[in-house]
Amino acid sequence: TSSCKRYDTGIVLYEQLNNSYRYENYPERTLGEKIRKQRNIKGLTAEELGTLCSISKNTVYSYESNTAIPRPEIMKKIINVLNVDVKYFEDDYYSFVLSENYCEYLKEWRKLLKVEELEEILNISYITYLNWEKGSMMSRNTFDKIRDKLF
Repeated sequence: TSSCKRYDTGIVLYEQLNNSYRYENYPERTLGEKIRKQRNIKGLTAEELGTLCSISKNTVYSYESNTAIPRPEIMKKIINVLNVDVKYFEDDYYSFVLSENYCEYLKEWRKLLKVEELEEILNISYITYLNWEKGSMMSRNTFDKIRDKLF
């Protein structure tokens, strides 16, 4: 059985390598194009990726066509299933909210400001900020608005 397992693993690796060449010239300009390319390289259908990420195949297609943006917790699943580094997607938002230091960074930044300053600068409530510190993810829209103030 161990030789069968190695054989099966070899087939999977061969298929991924073959797919890698086949999809080498796929465009990678957008997040959706990168998801589609990696899904195809891994030999997954949209339905299979959706099942592995607990989303529908239509949701996968909407990400790939850039008509929807994955929430951070879904993006984390996609990254894990596709076995790619978050940096591959070259996306500041995901790099920030999915980083291991997300909560700690927010706590350190809060220590530099008074509550009133924090609310005014970021245009959010203090409670919202505390929720982020506890692991709640800020939206992409909010991140885009406050990115320059955070970094």
